[in-house]
Amino acid sequence: MQYPNAMPRGCYVVFVEPESDPGADPSTLINVLDAELCRINKVYARLRAENGTLDEPELHLVTKGFFDTWLDARPGGSLQRKVPRVDGTGRVLNELLSRLQT
Repeated sequence: MQYPNAMPRGCYVVFVEPESDPGADPSTLINVLDAELCRINKVYARLRAENGTLDEPELHLVTKGFFDTWLDARPGGSLQRKVPRVDGTGRVLNELLSRLQT
């Protein structure tokens, strides 16, 4: 299947808070994550193919406590201690990205 060039491309954005130093640079972790997603999900593999609509995942390694601090700052943060895995609105992504810049 070929996608038109005018169609915007997307990617998974992944935030990882390692328990300890992961011992690998982010580009290596991206390659491992991308290869594993392609292996276990045929749809993802097709979307990542040469004419697909997904670029490689965007990985952000964050410091220990990043998610706890973010959750505490959110309305109701002390009540809800769960980081959303999927956000179709982009609000959570924008909140997390803005915390990286502070």
